[in-house]
Amino acid sequence: MMTEWQEKQILKNGALTALTAEIAAALGAPWKARPLREDRDEASYPSRWIVNGEGAELVVKIEEYGAKKGRVNIYGSLHIGNEYVTVYENGNRVSSPDISVNPERGVEVIAKEIKRRLIPEYLRVLALAQAKVKSDNEATARRQAAIRKLVAVTGAEPPDFAKERDKDRFYLRGWRSGDVRVSYDGSVNFERLSVTHEEAEYILKYLYRNKNSAVSE
Repeated sequence: MMTEWQEKQILKNGALTALTAEIAAALGAPWKARPLREDRDEASYPSRWIVNGEGAELVVKIEEYGAKKGRVNIYGSLHIGNEYVTVYENGNRVSSPDISVNPERGVEVIAKEIKRRLIPEYLRVLALAQAKVKSDNEATARRQAAIRKLVAVTGAEPPDFAKERDKDRFYLRGWRSGDVRVSYDGSVNFERLSVTHEEAEYILKYLYRNKNSAVSE
């Protein structure tokens, strides 16, 4: 048997679902209310979502506390996939815009305020977030390709890139042990890897010979 609070939440969430659908309709194409996901029990969430089919997602909530209690709060989501993307521009963190509107002004006014005060800046910031994800994915692909090449040289066991601790390194075991770590910029670090004096001399001669060749070029 449901409690009185649970019944009120169901009614409140149902009203929010209906309001979100009306706001989406007032925004017009390409914006649409996103269907709720049953696998996440989103019907019980205090938020609803409006999407444009190109990665943009507006989050709609009703303020429950403080001076803005009862107002409609809308902001742009910077979640891409399962990750929240932190965006920087010229060294400064950039946030997604966030607005609130009195619901008594009606859905047409709410939609106009979203178009005027939220969508332009949100789409700009979202584009920065999407570019960052694309750049990070490309860097990850390059790093994994470099790791695979080094693994092939050593005969080491290939790392499981899905594991957090293995995403940027592989491990040497047996007669020579240590960690080989590849950074995003392509540089390689050898951690806890000991070499003999003769091996160190060979490596340094190779490095400095190539450095001098690069300088002369």
